[in-house]
Amino acid sequence: MVDKGREHGVHIPRLVGHLALRFIKASVQSKAGFDIRHLRPLEQAPKCFMPALFIAGRDDDFIDPSHARKLAEVYGGDKNMVVVEGDHNSMRPRFLFDSASIFLQQTLQLNEE
Repeated sequence: MVDKGREHGVHIPRLVGHLALRFIKASVQSKAGFDIRHLRPLEQAPKCFMPALFIAGRDDDFIDPSHARKLAEVYGGDKNMVVVEGDHNSMRPRFLFDSASIFLQQTLQLNEE
């Protein structure tokens, strides 16, 4: 995020970035009980079997769409991959909300009301 900010002319002192990352690591460790430096999503995805919906913005330059594609490719359970127009913060199209709703209804086995 710091590098992305620099690309857009926002300078964040290294100390501030370092302190923020340290805070995030400590917060995740205390709340979730693991160290974020040990995360290996591509290694763990094949072991996951809950249905998953992967969504990526085609022009996302914050989280490259290839990351979602790679995770979806190796994911062990039922999955659906949707790539939408726009970047990381773009408004998502209506069909995506409909797709997500259908996905959740089916996954959670909810009656349509």
